[in-house]
Amino acid sequence: MIPTIREAARALSSTQAGLVLFGLLGAALVIQSTSLNGVGISPDSVVYISTADSVLDGNGYTTYLDEPLVSWPPLYPTLLAFLGFVGVDSLDSARAVNAVVFGLIVLLAGQLFRHMLRSSALTLLGACSVLLSWPLIQATTFALTDALFALLALFTVLYMPRVLLERRLAPLILLSAIVSLAWLLRYAGAGLFITGIVSIALLLQGANRREKFQYLLIYTLIAVTPITVWLIRNYLLTSTTTGRGGGAASFSTQIE
Repeated sequence: MIPTIREAARALSSTQAGLVLFGLLGAALVIQSTSLNGVGISPDSVVYISTADSVLDGNGYTTYLDEPLVSWPPLYPTLLAFLGFVGVDSLDSARAVNAVVFGLIVLLAGQLFRHMLRSSALTLLGACSVLLSWPLIQATTFALTDALFALLALFTVLYMPRVLLERRLAPLILLSAIVSLAWLLRYAGAGLFITGIVSIALLLQGANRREKFQYLLIYTLIAVTPITVWLIRNYLLTSTTTGRGGGAASFSTQIE
């Protein structure tokens, strides 16, 4: 039996309500998981937090080793520093960011399931599987960029079809900005940028070569300019663009 428009709208609204509920549960789960001992700290976390504190102290993007931040992009320390400006401790900032990010991941993953599946039950089941994903939960209990990068990547995947089908400037600018933020969060964001280039070049609906070139130009300028400025800054300070290493390996080398 084919459902009526009213029945379909009711099913849609109940599914959306369920996804919002799962998102709120995800945020609450992170808060609860970090309520006793706070967020976890790794060698990378020390770099992020010390850099955020350095920004707050007016010393710029400098790590606890009193060296310029180079092996990591600046977005995560900037976000922690911004919250610090309004009086939130860096560790508490990381905890709050992770809670919001995990809730949004669950919600957006549910939206992706909803677009791909016709069944409300399967959509909610898929969102629940993300909510209960142990590796993802672990990632959101540390002061790291993994969860936030996953959110930006998920948004890119979810929003890309709209850019390719609607051929409007506003969605393209928003997508370009998201990719730019992902690149400023982790250098691996270059992969998302390349994905966008290939998608626009091959899948932009109803566009001729000239229109595709215009889309590619706008996308590239917005996505590439901020990270290019950062890499130039790195080179001027250290004669390298991303350092000779990063993460725990670099930390261990410095300690030795």
